[in-house]
Amino acid sequence: MEKNQVPWLERISYGLSDTGFNLMFTMMSTYLLYFYTDVFGVAAALIAPVFLAGRIIDGFTDPFEGILMDRVHTRWGRSRPFWLWFSIPWAILAVLVFSAPDLPDSGKIVYIYITYLAFNAALSLVSLPISAILPSLTSNTQERTVINVVRMVFNVLGNLIVVAVTLSLVQALGGSNLRQGYLLTAILFSSIAVLLFMNAFARTRERVRPVEEKPVPVKTALKSVLNLPWFLLMILVIIVNLSLTIKNMSTIYYMEYNLNRPDLTSAMLTVPNLVLLVAIVLSPFISKRMGKRNASLLGVGIGIAGSAVVAFSGDNIPLLFGGTMITFLGLGLPAGLLGAMFADTVDFIEWKTGVRSQGLIYSASSIGIKIGQGLGGALGAGLLALGNYVPNVTQAASSLAAIQFSFAWVILISLALLEILLIFYNVDRLYPQITTGLEERRSRAEAPGQVSVK
Repeated sequence: MEKNQVPWLERISYGLSDTGFNLMFTMMSTYLLYFYTDVFGVAAALIAPVFLAGRIIDGFTDPFEGILMDRVHTRWGRSRPFWLWFSIPWAILAVLVFSAPDLPDSGKIVYIYITYLAFNAALSLVSLPISAILPSLTSNTQERTVINVVRMVFNVLGNLIVVAVTLSLVQALGGSNLRQGYLLTAILFSSIAVLLFMNAFARTRERVRPVEEKPVPVKTALKSVLNLPWFLLMILVIIVNLSLTIKNMSTIYYMEYNLNRPDLTSAMLTVPNLVLLVAIVLSPFISKRMGKRNASLLGVGIGIAGSAVVAFSGDNIPLLFGGTMITFLGLGLPAGLLGAMFADTVDFIEWKTGVRSQGLIYSASSIGIKIGQGLGGALGAGLLALGNYVPNVTQAASSLAAIQFSFAWVILISLALLEILLIFYNVDRLYPQITTGLEERRSRAEAPGQVSVK
């Protein structure tokens, strides 16, 4: 295997695709529940079923889109064309989600269902290529780790931009008209996202091809992915996104109602992500010494300690910030490594079954992100409804307790579960055998005029 196959301009262009995706994904996962309840004026109890309905649709659309990607053969490759074809429709749907037309209450619910579900159905068409293209960029597992870290750095950059400037942009663009402010902010972010997707399409290359280029029958592809590493990684992505979605969504409520410090909301969302960024940058160096699984176990353990501090910090703001930063310091290790772990799992499944269905395999990541976000939004809305939350008034004790549980305890419970699940991930131990086996197969399969690693 060549040690360095991907030049830095291509790595950065690839990473910027995740910045584009995260501009709208973070805006949605952080502010959409608040937008629906406090801006659009819809009861929290009515919103939870919308998020759940989105997850039911995802269970059908994401595997289908993964299979579709595996069966696409163009001169641009399998993954890249999806950015060219679908980034503009995706951006239009993103803007519609943050539109708030004057409608009766029943019309608002119908509008939310149509726009939110349509956006989620289109989400994988631009997010799945970001993940699925990684094994095609290079055949070197350590380089994949580095490239994935570059991607995650730009992922967090997108997140930081959103949490740092969204509320200010909403105010600057809309003034006292919050509906207009959110709409114009969504237009700005989605337009930038389209440009970044097009740049990734133009500057990336798919080098690594499967030994067998013929389309794999759908039944064979589905059967090939049904294994423990694939299920574990999908569950890990679900749990991470569920807990972070609830924490991010609840932050604006927690700072405003529990601590009476809405002025600290942006700082609470921004500062921990700077720490997350540092940990992501360090993750390839730590994983090179410990392996991806053990580095992730270490990070989750640190995250558990930080979350425990947050849960018992009360109204001590320095302790709250300190515990949150420790939590995100720990989360940075698995965040920087999960994408590379999926890439290794693509090789593991090809080694075990002879089938390289990376679109379908990476649909687990897309499913996990969307299920995690949807369940997180539904659970967050459900907890608010259970606590009898009423927008823009002094909250009852039950409402404050629900907000505090969402902000502090959900992520602590989730990280404890993650620590247990990571123990069962064993691809790191097998990877030397996997590499040797796949290289031997590719050597045997190569013929004049056919090159499998370009």
